[in-house]
Amino acid sequence: AVNLRGSLRAREFVQAALSFRIDEVAGLLTSAVASAADSASARQALAVFETNPAILRALTNGGKTSAIATAKTRIAKLAADAKAA
Repeated sequence: AVNLRGSLRAREFVQAALSFRIDEVAGLLTSAVASAADSASARQALAVFETNPAILRALTNGGKTSAIATAKTRIAKLAADAKAA
């Protein structure tokens, strides 16, 4: 049997921890995408953050969705640069 109360408390704890360090999480996202050599690598880096519900919720609740927008802009630039080359 699954202990739903324990699972919910664990989720709340993780969410609180992420919220406390949201500036670092946003910085890690920005750094990971900025250091990517190409758009595919940058998309993979962004996917790590976008596909994790706890991280995505923390970024949204912490007002750090601009980090996602900046990452998407960087990916588009990398793709355009590769196409132009």
